Amino acid sequence: MAIEPGQPGRGGELSQRAERTCFFVLLFLIALLCFQGIGTGEVKLYSDESLHAMNGVFLRDVLHDHPWRWPLQYAYEYYGKYPDVTLGAWPPLFYVVEGFFFLLFGISHWVGRLAVIPFAVVAAALWYKIVRRSVRAELALASTLIFACLPSVLYLERSIMLELPSLAFFLAAILCWMDVLKSERVRSIYLVAFFSACALLTKQTVIFLLPLFVLYLLLEQRWSLLKWKHLYFALGLSAVLVVPWYAFSVKFYRLGATEAVGLYYGSRAPSMRDILTFYPGSLWTTLGPLLLILSLLGIVAAVRDRMGSLLRLFFSWIVGCYAALTILSSKSPRYALPWLLPFVFFAVYFVWRLLSQWPRVAASALVALTIFYGVGAVHYQRPYASGYEQAAQFLSQQPDADLLFFQGLMHPDFVFYVRKFDPEKRRLVLRGKALAEAVGGNLAKDPTPEVVRKGQEFIETLGIEYLVIEERDFGPPQLTIQKILDMGPFDLVKRIPVSFVGEDERGLTLRIYRNRIAPPPSVDQLQIPMKAISHNLQLSLSRLYGHPWPPRR
Repeated sequence: MAIEPGQPGRGGELSQRAERTCFFVLLFLIALLCFQGIGTGEVKLYSDESLHAMNGVFLRDVLHDHPWRWPLQYAYEYYGKYPDVTLGAWPPLFYVVEGFFFLLFGISHWVGRLAVIPFAVVAAALWYKIVRRSVRAELALASTLIFACLPSVLYLERSIMLELPSLAFFLAAILCWMDVLKSERVRSIYLVAFFSACALLTKQTVIFLLPLFVLYLLLEQRWSLLKWKHLYFALGLSAVLVVPWYAFSVKFYRLGATEAVGLYYGSRAPSMRDILTFYPGSLWTTLGPLLLILSLLGIVAAVRDRMGSLLRLFFSWIVGCYAALTILSSKSPRYALPWLLPFVFFAVYFVWRLLSQWPRVAASALVALTIFYGVGAVHYQRPYASGYEQAAQFLSQQPDADLLFFQGLMHPDFVFYVRKFDPEKRRLVLRGKALAEAVGGNLAKDPTPEVVRKGQEFIETLGIEYLVIEERDFGPPQLTIQKILDMGPFDLVKRIPVSFVGEDERGLTLRIYRNRIAPPPSVDQLQIPMKAISHNLQLSLSRLYGHPWPPRR
């Protein structure tokens, strides 16, 4: 017997008052899960977390400094000072929100994570509304909370990542699209356009909205919409909102298109089998064996029950997401976060369907399943690292530490914390690739005397005062820098161990060196290597450090 949609009170369903109470308790519990451990560790997850944090700081400083008369020069000089701003790599909408949070509460990793929590709560509410339109409240409640408790979702709820913000806009667009197909409301189609544009201005991978919409329209056989003028006006509105940023991104961040499709070509291209099976194969870890098996059984049960419009929506959802994400060559299980939602629902549906003749037993089974995942969520610890904030804070206390050099893989973390402890933006951080550019890109494992000499000249010419080096057991850059340090006037002033939780790395140490005879810079032009755009930056060194920035104009 199929589940009866709607009709509150029928078959032992919750009363409206009880359902409303459960709904708000659900959102409260999800918010608590997101807040748990919000201040633990630093901004390190895939390295993207620290980049997203730094982009938010950049927007925060734009809002504070008002560089409206010289925006491009401001952006170039800002990148010269803090070279981990990657605004062209991702759309800017979330960073605007994050920038306001940094402006209100200060620059800290916990503030960046705080900016994600409203999106997580709104996404939960929207998913509940989507499911509740067709099935009982118990299924909507259970599927929402179980999804929020999955480890693959929890680490995104507790991190400065774009998946939850884009999911909230994605679900809002889906909810409005359901209204359009049901009633052709003019207001709803423009809301679809608005929320779709917001999703695409948060994360590029939400492009799967388009095939989802088209496929759902075809399955619902709403052919009249194809003649509806408001559909095309709304499509034009979305284009007006979205196309300018993507055109800007393609022009100024040429790596974006390469990362989207370029990895399918060349000697390192994956096989067709790997391409087609990547996301289905990831379900075993993102959902877990139990939910995956239950969801597959639930899909079979839903097809046999002829579940109707909701089944057609979820079929469009699964197929549309899979097709769009498979086409993109840049792949990660976290990109498929929206894809998991229908699978979680089908798992819950199967449990209820199996026991539907005994509603109280079915409800108890869903409660038990939810508690099982909830207990795991309470004890979940997201991966994190710590040590870079301590290094940046130590340097902020040194009177002559305005020009810094950092060599290591986790440079975005260091740059973020340098900016945190630099309220007047007096400092400038040079990364290892600036040294590589200076020595002709020749950072060999056994550097020649010529490479060492050029490296020492680079440090002396710019007057670099402090150098921070990740002590690792691998990598030609570290070995080259070490040779330069061993042969120059540098004192090791501090060693800071970096601790990792939930990470494979062990035994990493930050070493901070001071240049004993750092002279004033003998040049004023600083060349910043740029990989994303077609030219390097030529900036005035005297404008960038040693005094509050930006200088008054």
